[in-house]
Amino acid sequence: MMYKNLFIDLDDTLWDTNSNNKECLEEIYKAYHFDRYYVSFEAFYSIYMPHNLKLWEQYRNQKIDKQTLILERFRYVTRPLGIEDKESVLKINNDFLHRTSTKTRLIPGAVELLEYLRPSYRLFILSNGFREVQYQKLKNSGLLPYIE
Repeated sequence: MMYKNLFIDLDDTLWDTNSNNKECLEEIYKAYHFDRYYVSFEAFYSIYMPHNLKLWEQYRNQKIDKQTLILERFRYVTRPLGIEDKESVLKINNDFLHRTSTKTRLIPGAVELLEYLRPSYRLFILSNGFREVQYQKLKNSGLLPYIE
């Protein structure tokens, strides 16, 4: 059987989600002065990340919706700072999403892989990430020309 189309996940396959997101979270930590409650960025990250991963698992399993994921991933870590109203939490989340979409760190070998595959296949992205953010990640990281 001859394959003509390849579907590739973006996050952690081509785009270095862990490094890019961690960088953004550290920027958020500093910008919103989370050091008022958390002793260090690493302390903040060690609380945020497991909670975020749990929410993403619930989202993948259709136990929560997108809006719940968006609100609860930051509300969980901002509540100790007295920030839990929807408007403030959404502001932080939107800032995070904007910052993430500007990051360009790729998994080593990602471009070389796409260069190798592009002449023989039509390449597509499949992702459970938010469409508006994923498109910006592709565009800003230079991957968009490889993807149909």
